[in-house]
Amino acid sequence: MGSHFEEEKCLIQRTELPHDLITQSILTRLPVKPLVRFKSVSKQWYSTLSSPQFAFAHFRFPHPSSTESLLIKSNDNFKLLSYESGEHDAQIHSDCEMKLHKIEVDFDVGDEKLVLVGSCNGLVCLGSISGRLFIIWNPITREFRQYPNLESGKLVGWMVTWGFGFVSAVDDYKVIRICKKLFVGSIRVHVFSLRSNKWRRIDDDPSHDFSALKTTERLHKTGVLVDETLYWMGGVPSMLEGCLAKYGRLVKRGDGYITILRSPGETEQILLPRDLISSVCQNVIGFTGYDKFFTQYYCSHVPHLGMIDPTSRPMKHTPLMFLERWSKNEIVSYSASLISPAAEFSSS
Repeated sequence: MGSHFEEEKCLIQRTELPHDLITQSILTRLPVKPLVRFKSVSKQWYSTLSSPQFAFAHFRFPHPSSTESLLIKSNDNFKLLSYESGEHDAQIHSDCEMKLHKIEVDFDVGDEKLVLVGSCNGLVCLGSISGRLFIIWNPITREFRQYPNLESGKLVGWMVTWGFGFVSAVDDYKVIRICKKLFVGSIRVHVFSLRSNKWRRIDDDPSHDFSALKTTERLHKTGVLVDETLYWMGGVPSMLEGCLAKYGRLVKRGDGYITILRSPGETEQILLPRDLISSVCQNVIGFTGYDKFFTQYYCSHVPHLGMIDPTSRPMKHTPLMFLERWSKNEIVSYSASLISPAAEFSSS
């Protein structure tokens, strides 16, 4: 690996192409991992590849053979399961072990318990169950930033749920924290802006309607981002590739179905055969770019990850891997980027 990188580095250093042409026409087309290594070519390259402008330009460039990933949190361990996006997603099974990578974390939150909130533009949000802090993290570059909460130590008796997303209209990442008083229905809703690095309380704003949240029902610990809109459900939602999915059963037919929300107001259903429901579709995780979807199921009391192709006849199931036994698995989709988790950023 080291000698191969040195050959790449020498080849780049010998080129006579203008730096701007290399940056805009070549580097934006490369995968993230070699770009991380290329930061050591020179100070100029480090400055260019570390800039917010290049990070956003690279992330938004249409890569024809992109690699998509699932970020898996098992207790306090993180792993990245990568697969090639395209019509042949199922081929992941043949080299699954080669594509599963453990991710080392550099942050330490002490006794705080973290929940995997979500992923957006290559950034991952982790929120504490207590509501006292959250972390914005780039697993590829290993950069992270920990943000303290404005009400540290004042949330005893409250249930906390988080949301994370990007608002393109204002070019800003938002973190939402909803605190709900159990069995009472009282709520507090705060929004954090990474651009301004400030919290703002919005549940007392008359322009927002939070009546649907003011019930005694529990919410899922994280919201799900679809088309720049966050959704909270009483059940367990799942999201990959911009679709929100809720799994249910048709009692009369003995089959199951998945309701898909592709954008606000646009839904469709996928009907699943009874044999898949009972064997390998006990929990829907989310979708690939080609509407195949991931499922979690148990075999001999061991959790497994699989993938179903609803377009095949009959529907085809591909087993992928087994997950850690006796651990709590949280899974979100992830697309690698060079985007920094720091609050001071700009995509312009």
